[in-house]
Amino acid sequence: MSATRLTASIIVLAAIAAGLGYALTREPAPAPETEAPAEASPAASSTPGDTAQQTMLEGVRGESGDYDATLNVRMQEAAEIYATEVEAVIEAVDAYAPEMRELSWDRVVDILGQLENWAGVIARSETHELTEAQRARVAHLRDRLSRQQRRLFPRLRAGLRDVESFYDGVHCHTTGDRDLVAICSAERFQRSNAVRSFQYRTRNLLRQMRFRQVVYQPHAVTPTNFYSDTFEPLSDGAVVMWTPAGEYREVG
Repeated sequence: MSATRLTASIIVLAAIAAGLGYALTREPAPAPETEAPAEASPAASSTPGDTAQQTMLEGVRGESGDYDATLNVRMQEAAEIYATEVEAVIEAVDAYAPEMRELSWDRVVDILGQLENWAGVIARSETHELTEAQRARVAHLRDRLSRQQRRLFPRLRAGLRDVESFYDGVHCHTTGDRDLVAICSAERFQRSNAVRSFQYRTRNLLRQMRFRQVVYQPHAVTPTNFYSDTFEPLSDGAVVMWTPAGEYREVG
């Protein structure tokens, strides 16, 4: 290659290199400015779901007043139905005259069960919103039932004297003021386990008859080797409800 051509080539290469260097070091042109998006207003940002929820809440607020009114009406209706039942029970209590000439275990259970049912009607007054007049009638029912019990319980206790076998071959007679002590006798009561078995089956019922004490002995006349139960005093007129465990609470 001649010296002239070599020199020309060098000049061309130098020019190319200079052009490349300028392109690499040149700052990029600034991007065109754009307007920032407008901030969305709250109304514009709400969704169909939000609108439906708001509508539902407004509906609930409107319906709550209707619900309260409906509930009050139903409570008044229930109280009126209960008040009608109270009037019917007052009549039934005043007319109650159970046969006691031939008492038996089952007959005593029936009588005590009836008195308990009426006490339960009184207890249900606690579940109703009653007017003053309605509450006065419940109090009147309680007074009538208390009066009926004061008449019945002494006769019920005294009636055991004529029952040859009150329960499982055991004879019980009564003694003391208003027959508040029962003496139950059976030959097998010489054994303590026989006494405990009889106690387990009968003590709650004898307590509901308002006995103050029950004596268990082998012979009706000779009180030898005897056992006894003493109960918390409970007046004949106390209107109560009993639990299976023998506990009670006054009602009314």
